Amino acid sequence: MQSLSPRSGDDDHDKEGQKQVLRATFPWIRNSVKELIGTEMDELARDFPDMHDMEVKNAIEYLAREYDRLGEPWVFKKHT
Repeated sequence: MQSLSPRSGDDDHDKEGQKQVLRATFPWIRNSVKELIGTEMDELARDFPDMHDMEVKNAIEYLAREYDRLGEPWVFKKHT
C-alpha cells in the first residue's frame, strides 16, 4: 500500500509554489493597507481643526508612523 503523505521533494516544490504566490500577493495587500491608512489619516486631519481633540492628534501620529513603515517591503523570517 502506498503512503498518502507527500514526499519531501514534492513538499519542497509545494512550498516554493506557495512562496511565489505570496511574493506576488503581499505587495498588493501592503499597498491596499497603506491606502486605507492614508484615507483614515486624511479624514482625521480634516476633523482635527474643528475638534482639537488630542486623541485624534495621537491617532494621526500613530497612523503616520504605520504609513511610513508600509513604505518598506515586508520581510518574513524563518521560525527557528
